Amino acid sequence: MNTIDTLILVPFKELISLVMSWIPTLVSVFIVFVVGLLIARIVHDVLLRVLKEIKIDKLSDKITLSRFIHHGGIKMQFSELVSAVIYWILILIFLVITAMAVGVYSGSAIVTAFLGYVSHVITAVLMLVLGLVIAHVISTMIHFVVSHMGVSHPDVYMKVSRWAIILYAIKMVLEELGYGVLFVPPLLYIWFTGLILALALAYGLGGRDSAAHHLSSKAKK
Repeated sequence: MNTIDTLILVPFKELISLVMSWIPTLVSVFIVFVVGLLIARIVHDVLLRVLKEIKIDKLSDKITLSRFIHHGGIKMQFSELVSAVIYWILILIFLVITAMAVGVYSGSAIVTAFLGYVSHVITAVLMLVLGLVIAHVISTMIHFVVSHMGVSHPDVYMKVSRWAIILYAIKMVLEELGYGVLFVPPLLYIWFTGLILALALAYGLGGRDSAAHHLSSKAKK
C-alpha cells in the first residue's frame, strides 16, 4: 500500500495541486489577452473611421503615396494600413504583458526597451498622418491665395508647399524612430548629393532620346 501511495497517489496529488495553483494565473492571463484584443479592435475601428472622415486616402492618392504602397505589394488603402499597424502594435503590447504575467519574460529591461520603442512607432505614425493632413490644408490655402492674387502657375506653389511640409514631416518621423543621425551634416551631404546625382542620371537617361532628336533637328537647320 505504501508503494502504491508513493508511486501513484503522491505524484497525482502533487500534479493536481500544481494545476490548481496555475488556474488563477491562467484565468488572469486569458482575461488580460481578451481585454487587449477588444481594446486593439476598438482603437483600430475608431482610428479607421477618423481617417476615413478626414479623407486621408484621397490625400495619399494625390501625393502618390498610395501608388508607392501598392507597388510594395500592399493592397490596403493608407487609412487601413495605418489602422492595421496600430492594431498589431497593440496586440504585441498585450502579448508581452501576457507573457510577463505567465513569467516567460524575466528580463524587464528588454521588455521596457521594446515597449518604449513601440511608443515611438505609434507617435511616428500619428506624426506622419498629421503631417499629411497639415500639408493638404496649407497647400490648399496657398493655392487659393495665389490664385486670387493673379499669380501664374498656382499649382506649382501648391505642390512645392505640400512636398516641403511632407518632407519635413518625414524628417520628424525618422528622428522619432531614432534615425536622426541621417540628418547630421556630413551624412546629410552624402545622401543628399547621392540623391541629386541619381535624379540627374535618371533624368539624363530618360531624356537622351529627346535630347538627341533636338540636337539632330538643330544640326539639320
